[in-house]
Amino acid sequence: MKKIGFDIGSRNLRVVTEEGILRTFPAVMAADPVNGAPLAFGFEAEQLASRTPGCVKLVYPFESLGLDDSLNTDSETVTGGAASNSDFSGPVCGVTPELLSDFLRYALDNASDRRLHPREIAIALPGDQTDEKEQLCFNACTKAGAREVFVVDTMLAAAYGANANIDSDIVIVNAGASVCDMGVYSYSKLVDFRSVPAAGSAFDLAVRKHVFDKYRISVTSKEAEAIKIEIGSVEPSDSERECLGLGLKTSLGLPRRFRLRSGELLETFEPVIGLISDGLIALLNDLRFEPVKIILTGGSAMLPGLAEALTETTGITSAPAYETDCDCCVAWGVSSMIADGMLV
Repeated sequence: MKKIGFDIGSRNLRVVTEEGILRTFPAVMAADPVNGAPLAFGFEAEQLASRTPGCVKLVYPFESLGLDDSLNTDSETVTGGAASNSDFSGPVCGVTPELLSDFLRYALDNASDRRLHPREIAIALPGDQTDEKEQLCFNACTKAGAREVFVVDTMLAAAYGANANIDSDIVIVNAGASVCDMGVYSYSKLVDFRSVPAAGSAFDLAVRKHVFDKYRISVTSKEAEAIKIEIGSVEPSDSERECLGLGLKTSLGLPRRFRLRSGELLETFEPVIGLISDGLIALLNDLRFEPVKIILTGGSAMLPGLAEALTETTGITSAPAYETDCDCCVAWGVSSMIADGMLV
């Protein structure tokens, strides 16, 4: 296969071709808890951690490829000292070309029923990425076997994946796992850009903190994310929803179930929404024109009430790009750019 694209997120890594998304992998690595050496990647890492709990640490190494590393979970704050599967401060937190190359090679080897050896690789990165991190990604792609590497602006890919008309004055808010990237487009050009360290992981962290403060029960990031998806909202609703969660009672070291209501999460999410709103307002204040629309992409774009909250804050109509699968917009955009011959 001549050209393959990658959308590397904090939580997922997607392999794409000109025909669409080939496969999605969890962007997680199983690491030796002593020296941080990588033991397995993706699905194999999750399986290894489930088979040998306590013997490996699950790490999300690509959070450091983003613009801000401040959302890594602080286990002392959230769980009262109980370690989290995704917390690790060892050597692997600094992504090296070798580590990224190994992960890309793993994805290429497992994305289909045969090994992929693309001559050209396209990789999506934030527009204001540092030269050092861009060079890291370039080196990793060449180590993975690529003869030519194309760096794709994440915001542009999100816009293409959302089928947005970038000839008009619009704002793309790409709310991923670690950061919320915001870009303004006018006449097909990126006019302004801002990144806010508040997105999916921040909402999950808020859920974990609320559960621990209320019940003294620690929950994993995955459990917090499941609760957020099931009952999370940032706008009041006429119908109150409830869910049951499972965590660890820290004083006893035993599993315990707890009950949460959707109304409880409204106040819990307010600080995160405040950061996103403040960042968006600051971005809009720098403009000399008023955008006609705000389009939300990324996994957090589907959080109920987020679009309505941003509409109320800015006075500009805001809406998710799609009813579902907004988290695939960047990957779809990279795929479209490959198919349209834009990466030459």
